[in-house]
Amino acid sequence: MMPLLRPGSIVLVDASLHKIDDDDWTTEHDRPMYFVEVRDGYRCGWFHQEGSRLVMQPHPLSHCFPETWRVPEEAEIVGRVTGVVTRLNEPGNVPPRRSPEEPGDWSRKVP
Repeated sequence: MMPLLRPGSIVLVDASLHKIDDDDWTTEHDRPMYFVEVRDGYRCGWFHQEGSRLVMQPHPLSHCFPETWRVPEEAEIVGRVTGVVTRLNEPGNVPPRRSPEEPGDWSRKVP
């Protein structure tokens, strides 16, 4: 779910919501995310259900392909994601700090 859900994020899941509700949203930020257990691990993202098939729809910028599973044989909906804790700036995305000798450094004392 990059860029909405960065790797290493912590998600809060409401385990009482096991039914996919994919009808009432208007933007990618409104679309509900679900936490799903599959045979080889877990998936967290946008889902819709077509009969007994559960389809995960990745974010277009993630460069991932949609995945499908049979419910309940291959996947179980753990619950709906209701909260996310994530880092805002990854170490590689933070611009380098300027040295105190460079002009415009606000922390430098005025003589």
